[in-house]
Amino acid sequence: MGNKIRLIGCVIMGIFLLLQASPVRNKLPEASAVPTAGISNGASSFAQESGPPILDVNPVRNPSLPSDSAISNGAKEETADTQKRDSSKKAQYRTTPEIKGYTYNIKRLLEQIEENLQRVDEEIKEAEIRKRNEEREAKVIEYFERGNAFYKEGKLKEAKKEWQRALKISKDPEMKDYIKKAEKRAREEELARKKEEKERQRRLEAEQREKERRLNEQAKVFYEEAVSLYKSKNYEQAQVKFEEASQIIPHYSKTDYYLNRIPEDIERQRQHQLREKIQILNKEGRNLYRNKNYDEAAAKFKEVLKLDPENKIALRYSKLIPKRIEEEKKRLKREKQR
Repeated sequence: MGNKIRLIGCVIMGIFLLLQASPVRNKLPEASAVPTAGISNGASSFAQESGPPILDVNPVRNPSLPSDSAISNGAKEETADTQKRDSSKKAQYRTTPEIKGYTYNIKRLLEQIEENLQRVDEEIKEAEIRKRNEEREAKVIEYFERGNAFYKEGKLKEAKKEWQRALKISKDPEMKDYIKKAEKRAREEELARKKEEKERQRRLEAEQREKERRLNEQAKVFYEEAVSLYKSKNYEQAQVKFEEASQIIPHYSKTDYYLNRIPEDIERQRQHQLREKIQILNKEGRNLYRNKNYDEAAAKFKEVLKLDPENKIALRYSKLIPKRIEEEKKRLKREKQR
């Protein structure tokens, strides 16, 4: 009996020393804040909390072990030093029950183990149920699709049988919560999908707006250049720029208006230039006619008639010139005869 008591004392002493060095002890109330009068008192306290009562028998101490007074003095010295170092930490543990530090740590450790075991058991059970339900779901889908295939082939009885098998599986009690969770998950996925689609649509709209902005800037550059050319009556170059602006953004600003108008403007400009040229040629032809340069004058009027076959001035002088040439020949001939 004495040996058993000594053995218990040694075990408790070992646990005490281990917990003094353990990081778990640092997270729990300081054991040094409570006086440790003796190992036997700690043992009896632990026994009263976590197991059947132990008889209060004074153990026979092993001579090789330190005496109670030495342990007590060492513990007191360590307690005093710890109290000085950790005085700021003690205040937060004033409401902690006044029990042995190592006894309290062991108790919390065992409680945590119990909680962990319970939680793990629940998680294992849930995982097993989830696995069975996933297998059932796969079977339900399989039977459903098989029934659809039979139905398309006109095998109504076989289709009915497959669908009944799928329905029977879904009636399993374990499937009830699984189906609810599946519906909830489907709703959440649908909401997430709609949210993602909305976000994608928003991004597309933003990208489209940015693209339109860039295109608008490009079209604006061509359009403004085209208007400037148009005002300068460079109609053909303006037409090219308006067409480039229209290719970037169809119907941009007044592009259509100018593109419809430019051919008429080009034609008016051509007619105006033609009239000016005819006037110049007629003027030059008349001057040559007056100076009796009939051949050169005839060439000018001939050029006018190519541009405007009905030009009255050119037609009239074209008729006069041959007569004047003939008259000039007769005059020169008379002069020679004299």
